[in-house]
Amino acid sequence: MGYALTGYPSRSDKRRRRIEHRFHAYDGDRRGRKGKERVQEKSSVEERRVVSLQDLPVEILERIYVFSQDLTLMRSLNKYFYHNLRPSTHLMAKFMWETYSLDLRELLADNKIYLGDDKAILVDSMFDSKIFFDFFRNNYYELPKLFYFIPGWCLNEDGSLIHPDVAVKVIMGLKSHDFPGRFYTAFDNFFLHGGMMDDLGYSFYFERGSHLVEDLLQWVFTEFPPYVKNYDQIEAAISVAYGLTSMSCDFSSGPLLVLLQVLFENKDPPRLQAFVDRLFEEETNDSRIKLFDTFVMNYYSEEADPEDLSDPMLWAELRRLSNMALIEIIERYGGVPQYDVFF
Repeated sequence: MGYALTGYPSRSDKRRRRIEHRFHAYDGDRRGRKGKERVQEKSSVEERRVVSLQDLPVEILERIYVFSQDLTLMRSLNKYFYHNLRPSTHLMAKFMWETYSLDLRELLADNKIYLGDDKAILVDSMFDSKIFFDFFRNNYYELPKLFYFIPGWCLNEDGSLIHPDVAVKVIMGLKSHDFPGRFYTAFDNFFLHGGMMDDLGYSFYFERGSHLVEDLLQWVFTEFPPYVKNYDQIEAAISVAYGLTSMSCDFSSGPLLVLLQVLFENKDPPRLQAFVDRLFEEETNDSRIKLFDTFVMNYYSEEADPEDLSDPMLWAELRRLSNMALIEIIERYGGVPQYDVFF
């Protein structure tokens, strides 16, 4: 133990300092000491990044977004999608055509009905979405005008037709169904988007025309829209509404009753008076009386049924208001007093 060679101890060799060779070979004409050879470090293998949707061009991302038919899901995934998939006008238009357009050539192939190449068919369920409803009316004049609407209840879940006859009416340009419910409350359309409403009249009609005008009058004299500057605008809006009804103008006493209530029993008399005063350019003692007189003259003097001005409910309201000027207006245009309501 401890001897590398028999009889010679080698423990001291264990810690002996090794003296390097003192002589070096020439390196050209210069003498230098060789340094330690550097060990070349092996380059680490670069990890390959996982490819994701974010690496795709924005144009392809937009196509995926449109095909998803969901306005919010993909944009909520990360900041990159949220920034690059903003609902711009052109992107919303693509979304609208992809989600709500139909190819009736395929659906009506068995009926041998020719559909012109210049017409597109949209499903009216698009108006159920407030986003698409606002987009459509705010960008209507930038969209192609060559399209018809078909009611969503005509389609099965797989997109096949339940009522081909309705589709035929749509193609022929006949009014086939009622306006979607959102149009019954968007009264600003009659003031700001009258042209759009007239165009939609080729596909839709209002089944409840008289009720629509009642709600329109209630809205105007309750909300006092700032863009209504004169009485002619109100008449134009009413004309648009009645022009889109399912039948000829049917003037019942309902609009008169509503007008009496909003003019003479308004919850905000100061704002009402200021609003009505600006509707007429010339000065008048009571602009409310003038407005009521003008309304009766335009809509109940000739076209209306004389019995509308003799409606007991109308005369009961006149009795409650006890305004002789209003009674004289109704009598002047053919109304017969219902004396039994006065006693």
